Amino acid sequence: MNFGELWKGGPLPTVSSPLYLPIADEIAERLDRPGDEIPQGDPWTVRIPTNLVRLRADDQLPHWVQNTDGEWVEAPT
Repeated sequence: MNFGELWKGGPLPTVSSPLYLPIADEIAERLDRPGDEIPQGDPWTVRIPTNLVRLRADDQLPHWVQNTDGEWVEAPT
């Protein structure tokens, strides 16, 4: 839609592609979200009970780091 033409198939853009547009950004643009809100007060601590804590065989949580290209990648263990 950047060029006013419909997508005619082919491989989908990856998340790191400049052609990728997150659906949340597209919805926000249509709703004229200002995007320069100022937070008020202290942040809340939110805890959500879940039994989906152990998703890995080693019971360890992933550790993410930002590489030199600015992309978030899982750090090697």
